[in-house]
Amino acid sequence: MFGLAFYRNFYYKMVTHARVFSLKPHFNLNDRQGLFLVSSLSFLKHKFDYDNMCTWNKIKEIQIKLPRQNGTINLDFMDSFIAELEAERLAKLSAYLKLKGSDNYKLSIKKFDTLEKLYSVEWGEYKLGDIFEKLSVKKAKKQKVRKYKNSEFNTPVVYCKFGDNGIMYWGRKNEFTTYENVISVIYNGAIAAGKVYAQREKTGILAESYFIRLKKHKSTHNINLFLASVIEKTLYYKYSREYLATWDGRVENDTIYLPTKEGEINFDFMDSFIAELEAEQLTKLSAYLKSKGLDNYDTDSQTLR
Repeated sequence: MFGLAFYRNFYYKMVTHARVFSLKPHFNLNDRQGLFLVSSLSFLKHKFDYDNMCTWNKIKEIQIKLPRQNGTINLDFMDSFIAELEAERLAKLSAYLKLKGSDNYKLSIKKFDTLEKLYSVEWGEYKLGDIFEKLSVKKAKKQKVRKYKNSEFNTPVVYCKFGDNGIMYWGRKNEFTTYENVISVIYNGAIAAGKVYAQREKTGILAESYFIRLKKHKSTHNINLFLASVIEKTLYYKYSREYLATWDGRVENDTIYLPTKEGEINFDFMDSFIAELEAEQLTKLSAYLKSKGLDNYDTDSQTLR
């Protein structure tokens, strides 16, 4: 209903009362061609929203542009184009892993016990209003934001969005209040009420959301990622469009459990825990690159177009 399009290469159940529908092409296609077609439909998410839902009757006459050869859709080009994009992304991942010193991880030797640490640490219960403050903001105006980022509208703006860190629009710098390295809470939305995101860069708010920040501790982005995950566990299954996740009198009184040490919140544990999770994911990426034969990709000499 929001115009989001996905390619699925597996059997799945479609819940039609959730306002979704499926498109089946009149020709056979492989996974790469399917991904290309989905990319061609990506503009739909900027055209539809909750107040103007995407339906088949609304889009069936919309035209899209596809590569052609000899008067027919050029499926071979789609296949090779996505394959080259994949190779380019894998090469960039390889270069990133090398910068992180993670390109030579030995999975058979290095084992991670990150998740097990959650069971060995001490935990304490805390009321959100005791450790967080709600930040005052001057909100962005709907008529002064854009759905596409460009050189002028380049400051992210949070709205009642599920995913993408809650960012639905982009605005001009200095036209509204921005904060960096804070946590945003979506308090209203059909499927987004109670979603919580860690915002690293300077970010503003359009509506249906608010920012919170630790009162007595200067947080890192890793700590905010940990906190956002814990807070969302409490809020997302409790609040809805019929019972809003507002701060005053509601969320401020909710409690969460956090790691502790000697009776104090153990922020160092949160920071290192997220760092280790990142390292674990980098290790898996490294293994994936090796399986693709790209662990020694020379990005300096290889030109990718």
